[in-house]
Amino acid sequence: MAEEIKNEKDLTFKRLNKHLKKAKIIDFDPRQDRAIIFSDHHMGNGGKADRFKDDEEIYKAALKKYNDEQFHLILGGDVLEGFGHWGVRHIVGRYRGVFELEKKFLERNAYHRIYGNHDRLKRYYWKNFGKLLGIRNELGKTYYPSIKLGDRIVVSHGHQGDLHGDQIKYIARVFVKLTYAIFGHVPKQGPAFTCAAADEKVRDRRDRYLSAWAETKKCLLVAGHTHDAVFKSKVVNLPLETPPGETRETRGTRGTQNGVEPLPNYFNSGSAGVYNNGITGIEIESGQIRLVWWKREPMERKVIREDKLENIFRAIDEGGIS
Repeated sequence: MAEEIKNEKDLTFKRLNKHLKKAKIIDFDPRQDRAIIFSDHHMGNGGKADRFKDDEEIYKAALKKYNDEQFHLILGGDVLEGFGHWGVRHIVGRYRGVFELEKKFLERNAYHRIYGNHDRLKRYYWKNFGKLLGIRNELGKTYYPSIKLGDRIVVSHGHQGDLHGDQIKYIARVFVKLTYAIFGHVPKQGPAFTCAAADEKVRDRRDRYLSAWAETKKCLLVAGHTHDAVFKSKVVNLPLETPPGETRETRGTRGTQNGVEPLPNYFNSGSAGVYNNGITGIEIESGQIRLVWWKREPMERKVIREDKLENIFRAIDEGGIS
């Protein structure tokens, strides 16, 4: 059993409940409509601390495909790296081509974005972000803490209640900004300062608490934050190297505990910007939900896991496995 942090589970539930009340509700029928969920791009200014720059082209290829096929674009938080020592003007300047492709989803009312712990400061991004792209105030209207796709699918970043991603977020922000400036990345933190992306025990707690919250709501939850791709409450083993400071020695082992299969109510989009060989995301289309990996070399889209949503919802309702 992973180490417990006092009150973290209760605070996770409290924050998620609060954000669910403020969620953007999208008229979405998973049997007919399409959505792609990406998160954790951590776009920077193109410097050495910016890992998204290596995934820019594969992400742009993915955006073109999904827009051509009339998908909704759901961005699940930590899209912009707000802990770096750069401003939003530098990010927009470096990745204008990416944002122009995202604008195409906005133009057909298919762009939806929530914030994470790294890009939660509205005053830092949304005051000037739209202006820099010539969109005026419309982007600000897409900024929510959670999203509901139809009646039973919830998208939230997953940092809610996390010690460093939520409870001491301002201290964590200063720490990460300094280490970005000094090292170019966040080095592996010690026990006194661990975060979800860098520590297996923290990621395990996040997984269990998020799944437990989804169980209380009888919903399917798609999150990000941990940089681990999760399908049906199990971490998926992919040959993806991660940045300095992030360890994945037991990647692929979390999920089943004491021989008991987890309820398949929790999914995680992984990351669209921190891996060394592509990006991952969650697709919803024609009643199916998929974990997809867009590989960088060779450039291709691969379906890693897939299941029917009706099977998953049946298992959620009956408290079993799908």
